Amino acid sequence: MKMLPLWRGGYLKHRFKPESTPWPLAMMWDEFICEMLRHRGILREEGEMSTINSRFHAWRERQIRRCNDELGVTAASVTYPIIAFELSDGCSVGCWFCGLSADRFKGYYEYSEEHAALWRGVVGIASEMFGSAARTGFCYWATEPMDNPHYDRFLFDYYQITGRIATNNDGGPDQGSRAHHARARTVQALSHRDKSFLRAEHNTSRPDSHGVFA
Repeated sequence: MKMLPLWRGGYLKHRFKPESTPWPLAMMWDEFICEMLRHRGILREEGEMSTINSRFHAWRERQIRRCNDELGVTAASVTYPIIAFELSDGCSVGCWFCGLSADRFKGYYEYSEEHAALWRGVVGIASEMFGSAARTGFCYWATEPMDNPHYDRFLFDYYQITGRIATNNDGGPDQGSRAHHARARTVQALSHRDKSFLRAEHNTSRPDSHGVFA
C-alpha cells in the first residue's frame, strides 16, 4: 500500500506530482529512476568525439540512428559506450537474460607487473584515440566483473588515466562468495572517489525518457 502510485492503475496519475507525498517510498523510487536516467544521459553524451576522432564518431552516430529505427523507444536505454574490455574468461553467474551467451568461467587476467603495464598502455592509447569519450568504456564483456579478484586495481588504473571510474554492473550479488561481496564493496568505495562525475551528474543532465541502463 505504501507504493500504490507505482502499480495501481487508479493511482498512476499521482506519480511525479506533489500529491504523491502520501507514498514516500514511491517518491523515492521515482527519484532513483530519474537519477539513473540522468546518469544514462551523461554516458551517452560523453561518447561524443567529433573533434578528436571524426570517423569513429560518424560510425557511432550511424549505429545510434540504426538502433533508433530498429528498436524504437527501447533504443533510449542504450548508452552506446565506445569500448569494452574482458578481464576474465567466461562468467560464473550465468544470468538467464544474458544477451551475449557468456561461456562458463574459466579464469581471470591477473594484475601482475607485466599485465598492469600492458593494461595501462592499452587504456592510455584508448584515451589518446578517443579523448574524454574513453570514459564511457567498461571493464567487462560477457563476464562477471567480480570474478576477477584484482578488478578494483584495474579500475583504479582506468580512473587515473581517463579521469573516470568505468561503469560497473555486478550480476550476481545473491550468489557470490564472501570474497565476491568484499570486492563489490571495494569497487563501490572506489566509485565514491569520483567526485567530478557526481557533480556533473547532478548539475548537467535531465531525464528525457523512460528505462534504465545496464
